[in-house]
Order: sequence, then C-alpha cells, then structure tokens
Amino acid sequence: MTILFANVPTIPALLTLTSIVPSIEYPQILATWTTSISSNGDSILGFKLYIDDGEGGDYSKVFDGTSDAYFYVIKQDIKCGVVYNVKVTAFNSAGESLPTLQRLRVGIPSSVPLFLNMTSLVPSTSLTLAWQAPFDNGCLPLISYVLNKNGVDMVDVIGPNQLMFVDTHLASAGGLVGTIISYKLKTVNYAGSSQYSEIL
Repeated sequence: MTILFANVPTIPALLTLTSIVPSIEYPQILATWTTSISSNGDSILGFKLYIDDGEGGDYSKVFDGTSDAYFYVIKQDIKCGVVYNVKVTAFNSAGESLPTLQRLRVGIPSSVPLFLNMTSLVPSTSLTLAWQAPFDNGCLPLISYVLNKNGVDMVDVIGPNQLMFVDTHLASAGGLVGTIISYKLKTVNYAGSSQYSEIL
C-alpha cells in the first residue's frame, strides 16, 4: 500500500478578468490565471472557476478543468454594466485550495464620438462645436466627454447627454484672427477613455 502525504494546493495566482463585448446583447468575461506556487505534495489536477450573480449572491461553478487550462471565457447570463465577483481555486487529490478573488464591471471603453464639427464662430470671442454620440457605448453608460484643445485636455465638464460646446477662451489660446486652433474629442465611461476623434 502506498500512502501519499499531501495537502491542498496553495491558491492560484494572478487572476485577471477582461471584458469581451462582441455585442451589447452578449457580453462575456475572459478569466485568466497562473498555477499555484506550491502543489503541497501532490500534482495539481486542475482548476475550478466560480462567478456570482452580479448582486453579491451565491457563486455558481462555471469551469472545472484539467491542469493545462489557465483561461476560460464566461458567457452564461453576463450583463452589461454589472459588477461580477469571480474566484478560481486549484485542486489535487487532497482537495480544493482557497480561492483567488477578483471583480469586474462588464464593459469596455466606447467607440469615438462622431462628426466633430464647428457650427459657428465669433473671431477672438467664441467658437461652437457639435458632435454625435459614439456608435457603441462599450456596454456601459457614458460619464462625460473630454475636449482636447491644441493637445491639452480642457477642464470644462461636458455631460454625457451634451452634444455641443461653446469655447469662450479663444483669445487666451491663440484664437485671434489668423491663428490656428485644433480640437479633438473623446468619451469616458466606467471602463476608461475612448480614442480621440479625428482632429478638427
């Protein structure tokens, strides 16, 4: 008879969660991790991945796989904008390790704002810009727009439903007759900032 003295593995390391949004209707979560630092006397047989319901409720097991798998795409019942808690464990013949935990608000930065253009100009005084909302909000509500003038983000707060802006600081930024000012625009949501629009 062979007796194996072993304990459960140490926790898996470096659990990382990434939103995947092929469409607003079907968001997904990519979970990746690395193996445990120690198997504690017996080979690691695999990993188990769990996710809660997005409301802090019970966890459901979504993956129970072999030791050569270090990623899994969670597709079941994922919703835009919801914060999910995910945990991964390792197991061997002695049992299941403690979990490594991470959380993620599902979504990605939006696409760029559309059709930034100048609608009116009073030389040396004011300039009015207008645009359209991005085609794709990244599965998250927009927080704001950020207008960049001459390579510097402006501090003016532009709300998510505001689709125009009047710049009244032309003279202080080289807005006298015969000078050039450049503008570009980006959005901000809970996942971060979009790329800038094309320069106007």
